[in-house]
Amino acid sequence: MKLKILPLIVVVCCILSSCEDPANDLEMLVQPSKDKVAVTIDSFLVHTSTLFVDSTYARSTKFILGTYTDPVFGTVKGDFMSQFKYVKNYAFPTPNDSTAKDIAADSLFVVLYYKNFMGDSLSTQEVTIYKLNELFDFEKNYYSNIDVSKFCDKQTILGSKVYTAADQTIPDSIRYDSDYVPRVKVLLSNELRDEFFSRQDIYTSQSSFVNFFKGIYATNQYGNGTVLLIDSANIELAYHYTDTVTYDNDSTIRKTVIYPSNKEVTGVNCISHPNNLRTEISLNDSVEYVSSPAGLFPKITIPFDRILSKMSKEQLLNINNAQLIVEEAIFDDYKGEYEAPSYLLLLREKDLNKFFAQSLYPATSIGIYSFLGTYDSDENKYSFASMANYLQSVLQKDETTIGELNDFVLVPVKVSTDSNSNTTIKPLFSPKGVRLRSGKNTKSSMRLEITSSKF
Repeated sequence: MKLKILPLIVVVCCILSSCEDPANDLEMLVQPSKDKVAVTIDSFLVHTSTLFVDSTYARSTKFILGTYTDPVFGTVKGDFMSQFKYVKNYAFPTPNDSTAKDIAADSLFVVLYYKNFMGDSLSTQEVTIYKLNELFDFEKNYYSNIDVSKFCDKQTILGSKVYTAADQTIPDSIRYDSDYVPRVKVLLSNELRDEFFSRQDIYTSQSSFVNFFKGIYATNQYGNGTVLLIDSANIELAYHYTDTVTYDNDSTIRKTVIYPSNKEVTGVNCISHPNNLRTEISLNDSVEYVSSPAGLFPKITIPFDRILSKMSKEQLLNINNAQLIVEEAIFDDYKGEYEAPSYLLLLREKDLNKFFAQSLYPATSIGIYSFLGTYDSDENKYSFASMANYLQSVLQKDETTIGELNDFVLVPVKVSTDSNSNTTIKPLFSPKGVRLRSGKNTKSSMRLEITSSKF
């Protein structure tokens, strides 16, 4: 038995010795018969810098409201403007209706519903609601640095409300009920309430309604420490009447008409940084900053010239995988509330506005390339989709024009998937932030790793 084992050991040793390769890059030799296939992994450092981004595509049905100052990522302030959808042909009971009496409007509110917020739940802030003077163009793209003064002169205050994210005026029995959704309710004037209730002409069309009521601008007048992540914004009109027919005894019927801010109307997030981020952020060569909304995006330049000079033509034709390696720079002394975005999108800088305005993900058929990165909290890094097809097509182009295609940005995004597995990517409006190891980080640089093969 021992004599039979000896030849097997010799064979194994021969195989292992044949796999040794003196090259600097990792290279595996596959030898099915006469042919050899060498699989090589090349690593290229990328050039990085931090962009100060003053705007992003901002049309949305979800809004942010509030102000928060982070010790690392600076101050962000979120306001919003929105129109509302009319209720088609809605008919209120009238005094001439023999089945109803004692008809009256009770209240008119702007109601902001939210399930999540960022910051201190007990930080006191005040929201003020102004009336818009001008209409939006539904066909137009709007961005977060929108000039509010073109739509609102702030001469007509519709209402205001002091609030905290954790509403202490709500009993615990309601607050902890599974059906309860936190909200901020801003009472509007009785005069406006009565117009909503009495004017039947505004329910004939959306145009009639928005010309009567162009919308609102919601802004925080004071307070710092909380940002509400608003899932829906409504105008809600409550009224009652006495039903004299349906029941044996007269009964009071109470109803609420809801006018939503939805996809059929225009809503815009207004994002600002009250203190100049350029003076608030302490940049250094070893890290790049990412923050949302419309804050700090890393700019990445892919070294096409070095890739072309190092890789053979055969390798360039046989790129199997190409991934951007993006790792978080961990700082134990961070005391803020920002969390790393769940997703970053690697996108060419020149395509940034067009991509989000037209919802073009993945859009490779029209030459707009994007690569989604998912945050791994266990390894503190982002795992990106492969850029192999993109690199293989770009690196075949004329070297004089290839430099025009190498500037990318990392953008924090929100990713959602519908029941048909269709993925939608939008700018992230939630305040999030992360520091990444830069292309000059001495511990582990941001880099592009390319796996290729040659025969």
